[in-house]
This record gives sequence, C-alpha cells and structure tokens, in this order.
Amino acid sequence: MPISPAMISTAPQTNVFAQFEFVTDPSDHFYLSRNTNSYGECFTNASSRVHKKIMQEWKILEKHLHHSIYVRVYENRIDRLRAVIVGASDTQYHDGLYFLI
Repeated sequence: MPISPAMISTAPQTNVFAQFEFVTDPSDHFYLSRNTNSYGECFTNASSRVHKKIMQEWKILEKHLHHSIYVRVYENRIDRLRAVIVGASDTQYHDGLYFLI
C-alpha cells in the first residue's frame, strides 16, 4: 500500500535517533586508516591526558547537545566521531543536513 500525504501528516512525531550514541564498528569511517596523532601515538592509552580529556568532552556532549545535533562516537576509536546538524526552521538552512566527519 503506497503512503499518502494524509498518512504522513498524521503520523506521530518520534525521535528515531539518539542524539549521542556509541557505535562499535568504525569500518565505514572515511578516516579509519589514520590511527595516530601527529606524534605517532594512538589514543588507546586510557591513562593518557588526551584520553581523559576526550572522555570529559564526550560527557559534556552527551548531556548538553542542542536538539538539532546528533553525534556518534566509536567505542574503540575515541579519536573519531561523526556528527550531523539539522538546519534550523525559519532559516534558509531549514531541514538541511550538515555532516561533520
């Protein structure tokens, strides 16, 4: 059965995606093959200052994201994240999707 405009307008509005989410498989990330910082270090050392700072930033993002921003972070690659910003209503960017990788 095809979907009619009446069905769409009466459909309940639900937020299908979590605003901040952990994902386990980074294999589709464009920069996956780059696994070190400029000093040749990987971000897997949990006792490093960088690792601790990234964890602090994740906690801030998890609690204080604007309703139009969605972030995905990778459990095993803390140096990678993906975000999308949905353009604000009543602007020329309305419903535009702006991806940050």
